[in-house]
Amino acid sequence: MKPAYSFSGPRGTAAEIDCAPPSWPAPLGADAFHGLAGCFIRLTEPYSEADPAPLLVQLLVGFGNLVGRGPHFIAGSDLHFTNNFVAVLGQTSKARKGMSWSLVKHVLSRAEPRWAKDHIKSGLASGEGLIAALKDGGDKRLLIYEPEFSRVLKATDRKDSTLSDIIRQAWDGTDLAVLTRQNPLLVREPMISMVAHITIEEIRALLSDLTMLNGFANRFLWVCASRSKSLPDGAPVPQEDIDELAGLLKERLEFAHRVGLLAREEEARELWHQEYKQLSEGESGLFGAATARAEAHVMRIACTYALLDGVAEICVEHLRAALAVYAPLAN
Repeated sequence: MKPAYSFSGPRGTAAEIDCAPPSWPAPLGADAFHGLAGCFIRLTEPYSEADPAPLLVQLLVGFGNLVGRGPHFIAGSDLHFTNNFVAVLGQTSKARKGMSWSLVKHVLSRAEPRWAKDHIKSGLASGEGLIAALKDGGDKRLLIYEPEFSRVLKATDRKDSTLSDIIRQAWDGTDLAVLTRQNPLLVREPMISMVAHITIEEIRALLSDLTMLNGFANRFLWVCASRSKSLPDGAPVPQEDIDELAGLLKERLEFAHRVGLLAREEEARELWHQEYKQLSEGESGLFGAATARAEAHVMRIACTYALLDGVAEICVEHLRAALAVYAPLAN
């Protein structure tokens, strides 16, 4: 496999099918397929029925968790790290949501096997449980994988549940604490990311107005997934190609562990000034509430692209890639 750093988007095949409804978000723009993230899509696309959009965004979220609580940027007085949350929405269980995460996990686990074994957990049911999952470890990285996100949404609605509050704090990267009990729980400086899967029907039924308004929904990247093609004789991605890409990801990961503050270079700073007003002002109503953290999401994604390139500065191509990822999510 030869990594292609100018990937222009997923390639079509003779077996392509169009499962997306007319109102489905537009495909990701070419800028989104920058660097190793684009290489991953180009490598896996011929072998997978999974949608390129959730494949790409889940890779960014997974790698962002892998790098840990070192690389960061500053917005005002707030520190932002590369942890992020993504909710993958499909019309049905046939949207290949699980297939998309399996591919991402496979390549990331080859880059750092211990992370995949010890730091990916499922079964989120309470705020206390989330804190307890990190309480005794020195490595505070945690990627929560919830293939049935509906269970989490139901749990947040239970009387006296702290789950919604703790999830919001986890995205913020602040210390997590539950102090209203005999044995208080406290975890300092967590690094928590989330990959969640849910159907469109479930999200319509379970995502309440309160969840939209209280900052829970806008901490997620909401990514639509549809089956990209039909591959009746499906074959796995060649392992030698997976291992080569994983080796490059491992190199970038080792670099990222030495990085602290990430700043924008001049051209990226100029582009940020052009885009900031629209990102920060957002929309009105429930939709606006659900997308109110656009600028923070874009910058977290841009930082991840920079680290995937093995640089400690956010360049204009990283910001363009992040904007291309976020654009269909906000429309």
